[in-house]
Amino acid sequence: MLTFIVGSAIVISLIGRGQVADRIGKLPGPADRIRALRESQVSALEEEEVARRAKVVKSEESEAEDEDEDEE
Repeated sequence: MLTFIVGSAIVISLIGRGQVADRIGKLPGPADRIRALRESQVSALEEEEVARRAKVVKSEESEAEDEDEDEE
C-alpha cells in the first residue's frame, strides 16, 4: 500500500513538473546565451561603424568649409 502511495506521488509530481515547465517556458541554456551575446556584439559593431563613418564625413565637411573660406 505504501509503495502505491509513493509511486502515485512521484507520478503526480512528474506530471505537474511537465505542465509547469510548459507554462513557464524553457530557460536559456549556454548556447542560447552565446548566440545572444554574438548578436549583441554584431549590433554594437554596426553602431560603432555608423558613428565612425558619420564622424569622418563631418570632419571632411568641416575641412571643405575651411578651404572654401580660405579661398574667399
